[in-house]
Amino acid sequence: DAVIEYGYRYFQMPAVICSNTQNANPWTFVTGVGTKTVTGTRIPTSSWTYSSTVNTRVGFFQCANEGTPRSVPAPGDELTTTMTAPDGSVTEYFYSVYPGWEDPEPAVYNHGLPFTPNVSRLSSTGSTVYLSSRVYSAAAYSASPRGAPLRERYLEYAQDPRSQISGGFVCQNYLHCAPANARVKTELTVFHDDGDRTQEVERDDYDGLGHYRVTAIGGTAGDLPGGPSGTGGSRTFTAFNESDSAVNPGDTGIITGTMTGMGTFSVPSLAASWITGRAPSTRITEGERTLTLQTCSDSVTGKILAERKLGSFDGSRSTKDLISLFGYDGVGNLTRETYLGGDARHNASVTTALCGTATGGIPAYDYQINHTYAWGARVTSKYAGVDFFQLDRTVDRYTGLTLSAKDVAGSVTTYDWDDQFHLKSVTPPGLTATKYEYHNATATGAPAWVEAATAAQPSSTLGAIKTQYQYDALGRLWRTKKWMPDSTWSVQETLYDAASRTASESERVQLVIPAGTSEWSVTIPYKTVYSGYDVFGRLGSIRTPDQKETTFSYAGNRATTTTQSVAQQLGPVSVSRTEERDLQGRLVRVTENAGTTAALTTSYEYDPAGHLITVSMSDASNPQAARTFSYDGRGLLIDETHPESGKTSYTYDARGHVTQADMAGGLSLKFDFDAAERPKTVSDGNNLTLKEFYYDRPNLLNDWSMGKVDRAIRHNRNAAGVDDKPVTDTFYYTGPGG
Repeated sequence: DAVIEYGYRYFQMPAVICSNTQNANPWTFVTGVGTKTVTGTRIPTSSWTYSSTVNTRVGFFQCANEGTPRSVPAPGDELTTTMTAPDGSVTEYFYSVYPGWEDPEPAVYNHGLPFTPNVSRLSSTGSTVYLSSRVYSAAAYSASPRGAPLRERYLEYAQDPRSQISGGFVCQNYLHCAPANARVKTELTVFHDDGDRTQEVERDDYDGLGHYRVTAIGGTAGDLPGGPSGTGGSRTFTAFNESDSAVNPGDTGIITGTMTGMGTFSVPSLAASWITGRAPSTRITEGERTLTLQTCSDSVTGKILAERKLGSFDGSRSTKDLISLFGYDGVGNLTRETYLGGDARHNASVTTALCGTATGGIPAYDYQINHTYAWGARVTSKYAGVDFFQLDRTVDRYTGLTLSAKDVAGSVTTYDWDDQFHLKSVTPPGLTATKYEYHNATATGAPAWVEAATAAQPSSTLGAIKTQYQYDALGRLWRTKKWMPDSTWSVQETLYDAASRTASESERVQLVIPAGTSEWSVTIPYKTVYSGYDVFGRLGSIRTPDQKETTFSYAGNRATTTTQSVAQQLGPVSVSRTEERDLQGRLVRVTENAGTTAALTTSYEYDPAGHLITVSMSDASNPQAARTFSYDGRGLLIDETHPESGKTSYTYDARGHVTQADMAGGLSLKFDFDAAERPKTVSDGNNLTLKEFYYDRPNLLNDWSMGKVDRAIRHNRNAAGVDDKPVTDTFYYTGPGG
């Protein structure tokens, strides 16, 4: 077992003194965690330490509220809490702790917020942000003088002026009028480990009810050497508590108040539905493209009734937009999903508001899925227009755990649970059960472990299948054992370092226990060793059992360079690969240096939804044309162009299934799907059927065929499209388990 032990400490906090007696103490003492130590069997000891200091300010204040006026030292306004991690790295956390005064400074309004008022900088938009935390490597922090931090995080908070909250209340003193409801407006991270590049998240257009409508990602952390600046920046607008003529015109439940400047927030009427997190649309903009998702939600429950993905980038509606409609029962369970729109039927209305579509009855649709519930858990799911269930199960009325479940053909798998809700057994149809045993750790050193065992089939000569999972003192997977055909155990082991990072993983080997010892003390050989982790938990080195090493180095969050030695005819060559990412963490450039040859660079570009749209390779000796991919606002691949095959264009149904592919040279393929989204036919551009699929042959005796492929027909014609030689494959499901 593991032991987690905490040690406590006292530290000082500045106190208000002018409002107390003449001899008031300018400090108050606070109790906090000073150490955290984790120990246990077969795990390394982990220790964290914490310390706190308050700054000393130069100057005095004049107290005149009691007795003879007197001067007192100015209280501190900055608390620094220092945390030292098990690897020796140090993080400093800053807090504003100005205690308040009869003649207050603005700092009193920020009391307790996680930043220091004494260190600030400007964001790219001119906002003043304040230092919140610093991260140091162990070497930098212990150096004399202290080394530079690796990262710094700055914050800007916004607050509601009390005049906007109090509804005409007349301020009696500064406490009554102090701002409140602090919220993060700007976050700025400085990557000192990447040339002081920055990443910023700025929020704007506060709705007065806890939501910023605008979130913008920017900064220089995605800038590539020799490439464009601001790579990966984006702007998201979520229309919280607004009305949209295309979605919810006349919605009486919308709370339309705003909080701007020093104006007064308009409190909604008692008849309003105070569902404050609803947004009729979300727009994500990157470059010249804007993706729009429209959402209709119930004004009383807040449940989403409909969603519409616009295909255009300008916010205009089209009959090919994708619309999803949702229905609920009286207790809020989702009972119906309906999908329409797409290129095949293009039946999305461009005149009816989305909420009108959602509440105006079920329109013509491509697909519909219906659900039922028991004891609060979903028990069936079924496509309209087919005879089988996608989900069909029984559940325990008290826990919602599955007791039995049918597959699409109706064959039953049963589940058994113990009184602690552990899975005890799973019995598939026509097969023997897999049983699970659970064992706690013991005082004699045995770890906690779980065994999954499947008894041998009557026709099998291989015996039972058994797997044991053993866990360390902190509940992490330590060893996996498998029972082998020769009646021995094989074992694979994972070890962790003091910071719970993977330290090594062994190959799977035979477990041999020397006489007089236990298996827990056996050392498992042939390990891959993971080491050199940095402050942020990223790998520094991987050494495989054959002693081949791969090293990793980093530049902020932007670049990762992997270096390894590769054997070649004239001896080993060092090969490196550098991956660079943009502000959103997307891979934008890979540079591969093969040692003796020129570096090869591959660049990637994305749309606002994160879809890959361009791949280009820079190789002077072998120039290649770019590969391009075009997505519309629905997130569907409209066309792709490759140097080898040219351009291929696609059209889709309401669920994103390709209904037609038009290829270079005039070739086309058409695809048709049934009500359960399964392919029915594949045809060519002349509507000649190439393939047919048939489903749902009724179950007969031991043939569990309902919901599955009955037969598939492949048509083989000559170049003129005649003289068909069809080939039919028929499928039977009579084996164990159907």
